[in-house]
Amino acid sequence: MPCSLAASGRGMETKEPHDENKRTESGRQRLDYGQLSGLGLEFCLSVALIAAAGWWLDGLLGIRQSFPAGLLLGVFSGLALGIYRLKLRLEEWEKPHKDELKSK
Repeated sequence: MPCSLAASGRGMETKEPHDENKRTESGRQRLDYGQLSGLGLEFCLSVALIAAAGWWLDGLLGIRQSFPAGLLLGVFSGLALGIYRLKLRLEEWEKPHKDELKSK
């Protein structure tokens, strides 16, 4: 006579709360890594795009060969903007994590 898996107790998985917390924490870490890598990408793109605009402006003005003032201005402006955006986004990202640490 065949025995069903459910009746024999085999095949029924019990989830321990510890396993569920581990999965939730792992998922949260992956989300954090994704958000932080997005910050790095945003920083690099802000520098690159604003520097490219400065390079284009140098070509338009015809001063690219003598002194690339637009490129230098673009690089430093991009760095300043990137650092400012990075600071804002990290503060925003840090708020929920501070609350978690206080509750533990």
